[in-house]
Amino acid sequence: MSHISERFIGAIARNLAELQRAIHNRDAMTVLETERATGYAIFRVAYLALYNDYMAHAMKVFENSRRVASIWYLYRTDQGVCDGFMRKASIDIQAIKEMSARLKTVRDSTHFHIDVESVADTKSVWREAGIKGSALSGAVDNAWCVVTHLQQHYGLPVVELLPEFNKEHLRKQVRQFMLSGTA
Repeated sequence: MSHISERFIGAIARNLAELQRAIHNRDAMTVLETERATGYAIFRVAYLALYNDYMAHAMKVFENSRRVASIWYLYRTDQGVCDGFMRKASIDIQAIKEMSARLKTVRDSTHFHIDVESVADTKSVWREAGIKGSALSGAVDNAWCVVTHLQQHYGLPVVELLPEFNKEHLRKQVRQFMLSGTA
């Protein structure tokens, strides 16, 4: 690709921002689970909010439609660079496609819409989609790697994971809160 468009540059930045938030939300959820902090009402509410946000950010990034500037737009626009990187990094594009389809099922039926066909049993939508936490986490991490590669390949401004949101830092904060007795 000899000339990159403003749309392509904007899509890289936006996908990185969405993925960054998804990763931070996931890591915060993991800390709350590991520390068994969801027994505190405030952490239980925070966990549910983080989960909702995690799914929303993932759904935006993985939406596979020609009308959106998701990872699939980036892939279609510069498939050669993406495929070359994914081969080297052993990233399975088919697994990402499958996760996209699973997320779409949930997105269209219950997460962003109250679908009349599934309103009586939203849990069945989630069961049918079969989204496993580890598979979603892997897809998010792989998407981060691909989009970060595009960012670096084109010398675009860096978007990184924020150090104050790493798991160890979050774990210390949760433990301090729980130990202080102010919960």
